Amino acid sequence: MDKKDIEQLLKRYRSGEPITAAEKRWLDSFYLHYAQRSKHHISDTALAENLATVEANMKKSVSPYRASKNRMRFAAAATLLFGLLFLGYYLQTNYFKRTEELQLAGGEMREIILEDGSKITLNGSSKLIYPKSFENSSTREVTLIGEAYFDVARNEQKPFLIHTPRMEIRVLGTAFNVRDYQEDQQAETALIRGQVEVWKTGQEKEKHLLKPKEKFVLENTPVEEMKSIREKDKPHTLPNVATNIRPIAISEKDGQATETEWMVKRVTIMDESLAQIARRLERIYGVKITIKNQAVANQVYSATFDNEPVDDILQGLQAVAAFRYQKDTAGNISITTP
Repeated sequence: MDKKDIEQLLKRYRSGEPITAAEKRWLDSFYLHYAQRSKHHISDTALAENLATVEANMKKSVSPYRASKNRMRFAAAATLLFGLLFLGYYLQTNYFKRTEELQLAGGEMREIILEDGSKITLNGSSKLIYPKSFENSSTREVTLIGEAYFDVARNEQKPFLIHTPRMEIRVLGTAFNVRDYQEDQQAETALIRGQVEVWKTGQEKEKHLLKPKEKFVLENTPVEEMKSIREKDKPHTLPNVATNIRPIAISEKDGQATETEWMVKRVTIMDESLAQIARRLERIYGVKITIKNQAVANQVYSATFDNEPVDDILQGLQAVAAFRYQKDTAGNISITTP
């Protein structure tokens, strides 16, 4: 129905004219689901005016008995209408909600298959927001906070867009890894196959086209700018963030990109501080690691651990640069000086 048809139906309905069963079902559906968000938006004021018109027409009746009966009908109709509006609001914000939100704790990993066949493997301590359906959209858009591996189904008619706190990524069909944890100083997109466009949030004019085995890196993002990014209602740019394109690192063991090793719990450390390593271990193993000495936190390591328990990893790091650690009853780890 267009706007004129809607107005005519409402006019007939509030004047007491008979309407068909199909029109009644449409009207119920309109009030229940579409009134608050259709392109023919009808405001609360307009709805109130409709009710006032119905009441005024009912008051024109001469018979007191009939007036009383009409008031009862009006009261019932008003109760039903407002009940439908309330139910519509509830369903719109809950049952009819168009997006899903998946939040993983540290130590968790989950694979999600989207409606279009795209596969997303979500890392621990990450959040993914995605639509239930792409049917009525010209694009396929998801939001990631954390890390995930994407294997996107090709659809040239509907580009796939990924929003992270610091990056925007556009693809047609490809496989790549995205990491953008808000507490990290570095964010990156690593391309495994296919082709992607990536740019800093708010700077679409400065796009970078990645080739396979390349990664786009943002580093040293100021904390104050990160806070402004998370304020969704404010425009944001990242004018002072260093960007560069680097080759991805390939494991000598099996030729796998080190950027995706988290999916097999392999930890390759290349000139990383213990503080950085601790954050990675928290995400992979679901433990809380506290480093109580800044000098120890700044110690730099290089090593590879292939699906080993977190205790074995810490003991291996101890052999390179000494520190002490202990666990509490909940499994949380505290690292101190030797």
